[in-house]
Amino acid sequence: MADQADAPIPPKPKEIEVLSDASLVLLARYLGQGNSLDIIVFAMLLNIPTTSIINSILSINNEGFSRASDSQKISMSEKCILLWKELSKDGKTKDRIRTLERALREMEKGDVADTIMERHQQKQELTPDVFAQ
Repeated sequence: MADQADAPIPPKPKEIEVLSDASLVLLARYLGQGNSLDIIVFAMLLNIPTTSIINSILSINNEGFSRASDSQKISMSEKCILLWKELSKDGKTKDRIRTLERALREMEKGDVADTIMERHQQKQELTPDVFAQ
């Protein structure tokens, strides 16, 4: 009987490109730009608990979102989207991608939703050029 210690370690499943940390951080940076509330709306559409959204805001700036600098808003965006990734990690990839798409379409960001779907079908990460204006 073979020793279990000699058994090969099963390979870690490959991460879905559009759901990689790098891709999601780029999306968060895009949504966190400027003075808009887009990232808060996006976080709510992703069903992140309200207390988690508020805690993310306060962890970046204890005076709240309206007093946060642009870089603080981007940091908050990144925290929220990576939190969503962690909260949804046990979900099916198809459902997670659809959740991103639905949230973006509800925010009238259909072009970004189309890009996410296209990149997912092509098994490619998001890159900075997809957000170039």
